[in-house]
Amino acid sequence: MLRRVVLRFARDRKANIAVIFALTMVPIIFLLGMTLDYTQAVRKRGQLDAAADAAAIAAVRPAMLTQSDKTVVQATAAAVFAAKANLPGLTATPTPTITVTDSGLARTITVSYTAKSVNNFPSVLGKQTWDVAGSATAKASSAPNMNFFLLMDDSPSMGIGATTTDISNLIKYTAPAYQTATASQNCGFACHQTNIAHDGGTKDNLAIARQRNIALRIDLVTSAVNQLLNTWSNCPQSGISGGVMQCMSALNNTTYKAALYTFDLSLNELAKLATPSLAGGQVSNISLMPVAYQNCVVVTTNCKTDNGTNIAGALKSINDIMPHSRAWQQRAGRYAAGSGIPCHRRRRRQDLRDLPQRDLRLQQSMPAAARHRDVHDHQEPGHQDRGSLHGVSATYRQCRYRYPENGSMVHELDRQV
Repeated sequence: MLRRVVLRFARDRKANIAVIFALTMVPIIFLLGMTLDYTQAVRKRGQLDAAADAAAIAAVRPAMLTQSDKTVVQATAAAVFAAKANLPGLTATPTPTITVTDSGLARTITVSYTAKSVNNFPSVLGKQTWDVAGSATAKASSAPNMNFFLLMDDSPSMGIGATTTDISNLIKYTAPAYQTATASQNCGFACHQTNIAHDGGTKDNLAIARQRNIALRIDLVTSAVNQLLNTWSNCPQSGISGGVMQCMSALNNTTYKAALYTFDLSLNELAKLATPSLAGGQVSNISLMPVAYQNCVVVTTNCKTDNGTNIAGALKSINDIMPHSRAWQQRAGRYAAGSGIPCHRRRRRQDLRDLPQRDLRLQQSMPAAARHRDVHDHQEPGHQDRGSLHGVSATYRQCRYRYPENGSMVHELDRQV
């Protein structure tokens, strides 16, 4: 009887869907619970990642980049993380691991964490929590404190009209009807002549330009420096007074200083290295170099030509004023620019074959006939041979230095005997 019932049940195909559904419910419930708990853990991890991002970024803000105490930086990042990581669904607010790495002006912050997300189906998964972890890294560099040495041309060439219209107006208003000084008539330059009466005039072209509100090239320079140091209305940070330099100092949380110089026949100091505001007080002293009269710069010393610009001397002078690092001084004193040949003393009428091995490179571009002559003949083309006394033994030094900061040159030929 029992055997017949079992066989009948085995052969019966009625209600098989219910049986299959009952059998698959176990894995379906398991997968559903795992999906819900995993989705919640991923969402918590995303929220904690955002907290780590905020903490890392907070630690590399400009104000924090000036903080040298790493514990303060770590405490700031930890406070930001804790404020954003206090989330429901976690066993506890995680404590982050914060690493601060400084390299020069650059700072790298790494915020990492581990946390436990509470599962909604612990009995199904067989575990109470789901582990989540993540990290965030932020890197920023602080702007360096900088000294600015401004060198501006104030020679007579800066008296030309700023635009073609200004030049045309200068020519127009220096016509004989307006300018009685013959040498200054119909001129596009507003020269500042202290002895205009020498040319038969009563006012120089600069006075005419000022009277007619004609802008000059020197005015553009003055306006640019004024915006840099005194007045600039486009600073993105409100409440900042001063020029571009003060604005950028506030934005970058740095210290800037400025020094002002003009050059013509020589270097002229307007302001030593000082704060932008103090240096800016001297902007009004930027003015066109005065000359005696047309084709005469200085009556007693330089009245033979119409010149007034010694840019090589100005660059040399300002480079002497600018501070240089010890490493720069060592490089400048040891190597000649370009060739890598150390500066050293040589004797006239010295056979180059007797020079040290390091100087044999000089022979590569020299004909054989030139290998026994005064060493100063091998100086840079265009340099005047100062004090050449052939046949007289003398010791001198010739060096050419390159300033690493700006690439300018200083040529030196000294100690001739």
